[in-house]
Amino acid sequence: MHWPDLVQRPRIAEIRDNLIARIAEAEREGWLGEIEGLRVSLAGANDKLAK
Repeated sequence: MHWPDLVQRPRIAEIRDNLIARIAEAEREGWLGEIEGLRVSLAGANDKLAK
């Protein structure tokens, strides 16, 4: 398993924040096909930040 470098932590947090914003946009716009994929990516980012 790949363990992210601590230096990468701010970048992963930035990606997470962007994913949250994109999920909100997809929900507002009714882009239902996009939401699940974004949520999977968000879960991955959250998992990396938790480690």
